[in-house]
Amino acid sequence: MLPELLTEGLLQALTAIFGDRMRPNPVTRAMKSALSEAIKRTAQELGSSEAERAAIAELLRRRLRGLDARTAAITPDVDGDVSRTLTTAVTHWVSAEDTARAEYTDVEAMITALDRNIRVAVAGHGKPGGPLESFHDRLIATSRHREQLDAVDAVRSDVAEFSRRMDERLQQGWLSGDLFALPASGEMAGRDEDLRTLLDLVAAYEPVPGRPLMIVIHGMPGVGKSTLATELAWRLSRAQGFDVPFVALHGWEADPSGELLPPADPTSVLGELLVACGAATDNVVASPAMRANAWRSEVVRHGFPVVILDNARDERQVRDLLPSSSNCLVLITSRDRLSGLRAHEYRLRTLSTRDTRRILAEARPTATPEAVNRLAALTAELPLAIDIVLATLRRYEDLPVSDIATELAEVWAIRGATDPSLAGLESPLAPAAKAVWAAFDMSYRRLRDMERRALCLLVRKPGRTASAFALAALLGTTEARARLLLAELAAANLLESHPGATWRFHNLIAVYVKERAATDIDDELWRQAAGRLRAAQAAVATTIAGHLHSSPYALVHPGPSNGERTSDVDGEAVAGALRRLADERENLLAALTVEPTDDKARTALTTIALSVGGPLQNLGFTDDAETCHRFVLATGTSLGDERGQAAGLVGLGNVARLRDQYAEATGYYGRAVAIYRDLDDRFGIARGLTGLGHVARLNERYGDAGVHFVEAQAIYREAGDTEGEAGCLTGLGEVAMMCGDLTGATTHYERALDMYRDDGDRRGEAESLWGLAELARLRERWPEAGTLYERSHGLYREAGDLLGEADSLRGMGEVARADGRYDEAADLFARGRALHRRLGDRIGEADALRGLGDVARDRTEPAAAREYWTEAARIYVAIGSSFADVVGASLSTLGEESD
Repeated sequence: MLPELLTEGLLQALTAIFGDRMRPNPVTRAMKSALSEAIKRTAQELGSSEAERAAIAELLRRRLRGLDARTAAITPDVDGDVSRTLTTAVTHWVSAEDTARAEYTDVEAMITALDRNIRVAVAGHGKPGGPLESFHDRLIATSRHREQLDAVDAVRSDVAEFSRRMDERLQQGWLSGDLFALPASGEMAGRDEDLRTLLDLVAAYEPVPGRPLMIVIHGMPGVGKSTLATELAWRLSRAQGFDVPFVALHGWEADPSGELLPPADPTSVLGELLVACGAATDNVVASPAMRANAWRSEVVRHGFPVVILDNARDERQVRDLLPSSSNCLVLITSRDRLSGLRAHEYRLRTLSTRDTRRILAEARPTATPEAVNRLAALTAELPLAIDIVLATLRRYEDLPVSDIATELAEVWAIRGATDPSLAGLESPLAPAAKAVWAAFDMSYRRLRDMERRALCLLVRKPGRTASAFALAALLGTTEARARLLLAELAAANLLESHPGATWRFHNLIAVYVKERAATDIDDELWRQAAGRLRAAQAAVATTIAGHLHSSPYALVHPGPSNGERTSDVDGEAVAGALRRLADERENLLAALTVEPTDDKARTALTTIALSVGGPLQNLGFTDDAETCHRFVLATGTSLGDERGQAAGLVGLGNVARLRDQYAEATGYYGRAVAIYRDLDDRFGIARGLTGLGHVARLNERYGDAGVHFVEAQAIYREAGDTEGEAGCLTGLGEVAMMCGDLTGATTHYERALDMYRDDGDRRGEAESLWGLAELARLRERWPEAGTLYERSHGLYREAGDLLGEADSLRGMGEVARADGRYDEAADLFARGRALHRRLGDRIGEADALRGLGDVARDRTEPAAAREYWTEAARIYVAIGSSFADVVGASLSTLGEESD
């Protein structure tokens, strides 16, 4: 065996120099020259005669050439362990066969002498400025480290095992000793996916000279950034954590009074790092730039696989600490995104609800699911709060989880959790509030005044969603500036970005900011901000309604409906209105939950409800539409506003009709018509009659439907309201079609199509095209029907009408089925069914199920057909549709067949 000194000294040095590839350069040439000198000295010392000295020298030269050839081809194995392969090569420098041939058998003496002479030769080439200066320093440091370990061995016997492990680390190419050590790996439940994602990112990285892989793990306070970075570093360490500098930057720490402390000075940190790497304190340069250069050299010299820069305040604090080695991963944790570093940004979010519940349930297996779910909700999936709750569960084993949940709820409810009075709270969970609130407080205090005001105003407004539109109104500024503020708050991880142009508060941050808002925002400032927001919301709601042809004035003011909407609406304007409604939907609805304080506020809220109720129903938010209509009805009733009451009743009738609740819909429409007749509001009467006509049609009372449509059509024609008249014509067309009068139906639909086109009403045009497509389908003119369905589908999508889109998809499915394209037909029916279900349209869903059953029958899949038709029949029976008999007849044809 080789002596330990050679194993721990020479091999590590050789590994560091030749471990990647053996290429000619000043260092390798100097190394070979030093080895030649060492061979000559070794031969002179050991040989007793000239012939013996020549034989020993020849033996060592031959083995040296063999080592050159082998190390030139060395590449890291799966574990990245180059030195193990190199060690094997060196241990075979001197084999039994070679020594026998050289007539020299004292192998240990030969290698010991060679090791000593190599060191002497390297020292000769390792003078300051020489090519082997760094190599020489490494050998000295290694020897010094060995002496230190030997001294420890003499004092404590168990250090021998530690020494052995350190020797193994040294043999893997790490030369810095035990100057660095990772924090202990702790519990990290629920982060497997995050860890896997980061490991995949590291594995996929292709090194670029001078550019290390940098990952910024950022997130809100208490989310577990440092824990994740530490765990990742443990996975990548090659020396049990002793080869990973963990640099604490103290970017977000507070003194006992809660004041934010200054972060660690990067220049001082660099000095500490250099000393830890072996530099004498007196020799550490004063220049920050020179310290940064020296640190980068140390990272390369020691071969650190990972460097962690933990809890960074900003980019300035970390720039000089960044290595330049492409073989070193730099993990930076911060509450800020640190976008200026141009690193990979990884936002660490709170745990999922499922993982949180699982962790708590495993900690207390006897707890009921209800108690665990409540406790999980109160932690808001924040790891910092979860850890404290877990400790409480372990400490108080006999305390029911339901009691702990109640206690935590009370702790969160305490106003001013950062107040000193919290210190006297007799609760085992008080530390949870203090720790979480202290973490939030540091982030809040660092914000600028405008950013604090923005947070406080956003948290006081109704609704959890934050948008540039809402913030601009609250602050009285532009949307562009508001968007920048939101982006800054999101970068500081005090807001979470969501799909669309929206942001949200984390639950616990919202609780904290509400407490700050109570003192930082006075009542007058809030009153003015809330007034601006309501006015802006009413204005944008009216604009949305105008673009989507659903004007609030059409419901509460007499006059032609087509005179109130935006004319010549193009697709871009409609798409913009739909995006705005999607972004502001939650805020608009939340505004309706606040009791208006004056008539101005009441008018604004009523305008919002009237404007967005119809569009929300078309987009599939049926429950939200009902909320709007009930608000209008309640407000009209409380104010004695009969026209407002009638408008709310018409809207509720539309919702009930969509849900196939025909009795309720008839009642709403009937009450609305009665009010409009008392007011002698002809347009209101016509709208109510139109609704009654559609309910009668859907309820298969075609005679009553025709009467209602004809009466409403006469009113619209007399008033010159072409949009209203065209709507009645489409209704009459559908009645005629259901009664088998295809010619009459065609006439009605074509007249309606002309009127809608003249008015530029794209939704109306789509409805007329759909009716003509239905007629073509009934006449089995499949190509014509397919073209018309596709045209109507495109227009419905452009207008944001999900019900029309679903009906068109079903029609396209019928055409595909007739053409034998069964896969396509099944897909179209399934898509239509999904939209009908989203809308709550049961009869539409049943129609789609019937189509899916037809496709399954055509594919000779009777079991699937039976399943679809049975479900469709169940829905038809529940709503009293005669189509239940049609489906029943289809089911009877299946008999007892099976797949």
